[in-house]
Amino acid sequence: MKLYVLTLASAIERQENISSQLESAGIEFEFFFGVDGRNKPHQLFEKYDESKRMKTKGEAMLPGQLGCFASHYILWEKCIDDGVPCIILEDDARIDTKKLISFISVARFLNDHFECVRLFRNKSRVRKAFPVDKIGEFLICKFFKGHMSTTGYYLTPSGAKKFLASAQKWHLPVDIYMDQFWVNRVECYGIEPPCITNDESMESFIQYIPKTRKMRRSLIVKLNRESYLLKNNIYRWLWNMKYLFRSGRPYDRSRF
Repeated sequence: MKLYVLTLASAIERQENISSQLESAGIEFEFFFGVDGRNKPHQLFEKYDESKRMKTKGEAMLPGQLGCFASHYILWEKCIDDGVPCIILEDDARIDTKKLISFISVARFLNDHFECVRLFRNKSRVRKAFPVDKIGEFLICKFFKGHMSTTGYYLTPSGAKKFLASAQKWHLPVDIYMDQFWVNRVECYGIEPPCITNDESMESFIQYIPKTRKMRRSLIVKLNRESYLLKNNIYRWLWNMKYLFRSGRPYDRSRF
């Protein structure tokens, strides 16, 4: 199983930071130099559907967001080409190396239906989840809502194929797209305890526009946006209820 660290060629300090964490623990890894959307357009940016983006969100995606999506997209292709599961970490990850080593040692025993497992704590405001399996010291948990980040995850070739199949048009950042399990059909799993988090002291390469500089949305855009959010909430709820029905588990408010 390969471990890829997603970075940009210019991110020397980040590379030094994460390589020191992994090398000191004896964890083998390979740097993958991703797409820096701030520099120049990439051919994968043709998948960006700005019309749908503006209709549903009222503001365009940023070049850094497109580059991030393209980078993960290419890594999903590599996972398929490798033919084996992989772990993908972003270069701002702060790693609990003992836990990561432990996860790597047992990951080969994971059931095939765990196609993508987030290795960090869910960042959603409401983290409803329940355990569905135990492997080594880790609980594999089904989360009702996505993790809102791509800091690090375990991915199988079958999961990568599903992500690619439904990502032929982009209108969301890659982390939000991955969270839409009712669209890409890759179930939302995570581990407890998590083994990585993101280093918040590192500045994002996305270069978000400050809220004070954002354009005011028209009433039509606001209505479209709210309608889109409502539909997604309904789709998410229906998917989760089907999951509970298939698993024979009653709905509860367990959370981590």
